[in-house]
Amino acid sequence: MNLSWDDFRLTYQDHRLELVWPGFSVLEAELDRCVSATLRQRGPDGGAQLVFQFRDSDRPVPGLLVIRVDVPARYADGAHIFTEWLQHRHGVPEHAQEAAEDTVLEQVPLNSAAWIAAPAGPASDELFHHVLTRIAMDTD
Repeated sequence: MNLSWDDFRLTYQDHRLELVWPGFSVLEAELDRCVSATLRQRGPDGGAQLVFQFRDSDRPVPGLLVIRVDVPARYADGAHIFTEWLQHRHGVPEHAQEAAEDTVLEQVPLNSAAWIAAPAGPASDELFHHVLTRIAMDTD
């Protein structure tokens, strides 16, 4: 499956997505790393924007790569078909599932090697507690 216009090409082959901006950049990714594929309508001219999210969950700290590609109006229908095909045939969701946070936000202990400069000053400590209070109020 392919989708292309003057300055962009999107190809699916052998369970891989390849996004190419000729003369600028190439991104190749296994399809199972694509956690969402969305087509957003942009403006009154009929143009759109393809949005892909890729995640590498095999690493100790999983990264997130978000790619946004502007789609000219005359290619918007093809982009719609491509994203629908990815979603229905290959199970790529339209929106990424957010991973549940399994840790509580807490202050790094003063004797931790994670500190760049310790101890934190009183203003930093006050800001930390203020932010935690705001988070608690916003989530209740």
